Amino acid sequence: MMQLLETFEKIYNFRDMGGQVTKDGRSVKKGLLFRCGELGHATNADLIRLKDMNIQVIFDYRDDHEASTVVTPTIEGVTNIRVPANTNLDHSSTSLENMLKNPMWTRENALGHFYADMLFENESYKALLACIREQQVPLVHHCAAGKDRTGVGAALIYLLLGVSEEAIIEEYLLTNEATAKKPPLWFTKMKEQMTEYEDVFGKMAGVEAVYMQTVFDRIKENYSSYEAYFKEEFGIDEVEMARLKDYYLEVI
Repeated sequence: MMQLLETFEKIYNFRDMGGQVTKDGRSVKKGLLFRCGELGHATNADLIRLKDMNIQVIFDYRDDHEASTVVTPTIEGVTNIRVPANTNLDHSSTSLENMLKNPMWTRENALGHFYADMLFENESYKALLACIREQQVPLVHHCAAGKDRTGVGAALIYLLLGVSEEAIIEEYLLTNEATAKKPPLWFTKMKEQMTEYEDVFGKMAGVEAVYMQTVFDRIKENYSSYEAYFKEEFGIDEVEMARLKDYYLEVI
């Protein structure tokens, strides 16, 4: 069972992606791949903790407005990479009510479709997997909440390494546990502003299995297999996939 790492003061939804068992019976190595929410509120103790973890790359999915509003800290010896994962969503509006008028949030399974729309010809995920391919690790990847754009990135890494859909969903749902245990700043602020939109707030602030299942379904609607998807979208063939598995997995 995956577990949250609660050693940070102001970095939320942080966890080691290691420990997941793959379909071939191996396990994702711990200490190489991490995911979390935005790092701009990190305390000095948090930054020391990251440095002690020997983090080499901080990969940021946020857009220009988000990144300028909550700035990711610079840590000596760590490379910061930011490539926006979604260029069609404007985060510059400070009005949640205006944001909710966007038709994308009114459709059924809105977050699931939001995820699926990012799966193809996405320069951010290409850059992420380039880091994975070049073994630029330990790596931590994040967006604002560490659940949506980061959730898709984590799913792609797991699929590449041969983790089952069921196990990916189980890890993805840990966000709900993290938010319940230690509500992040974005959550409390959003909740205060959305008292009239409780239903929408619940769907946007949490995660549900159907959101991630939509990712799997959309890939399989467009490609015959995950192997075909990684070959066409990222140029990763089965030989390289096997090499990456040998590097990132270990025998249990």
